[in-house]
Amino acid sequence: MKPFNDTIRFLMEIITDVLLIMTGLSFSNPLLKITFAGIIPVLLLVIWAIYMAPKSNKRLPEAQRLVVEIIIFGYTTIMTWLFFAPTVALIYLVVITINTYFDHKL
Repeated sequence: MKPFNDTIRFLMEIITDVLLIMTGLSFSNPLLKITFAGIIPVLLLVIWAIYMAPKSNKRLPEAQRLVVEIIIFGYTTIMTWLFFAPTVALIYLVVITINTYFDHKL
């Protein structure tokens, strides 16, 4: 079960960035577009690579990782709901919640 959940987790990490980029591209203001479609997704990738990745030597402890995941995935859900597609946000929320539960339980 863990390898399957890890695969879903990896796909959800990619989907998280894709959703944030698509949400950012929905803004008409160029500064907002650059910020939300470029800067924030790149910052999240860097944070994830340094503090969340399984093989990182600076990986956060379990409880701190869970807090960061709730912030990142919650932010992605809210932005997707408000600026892109509520149905996609709801599906994303359900899948990421189940995956996060199993990721921290297994």
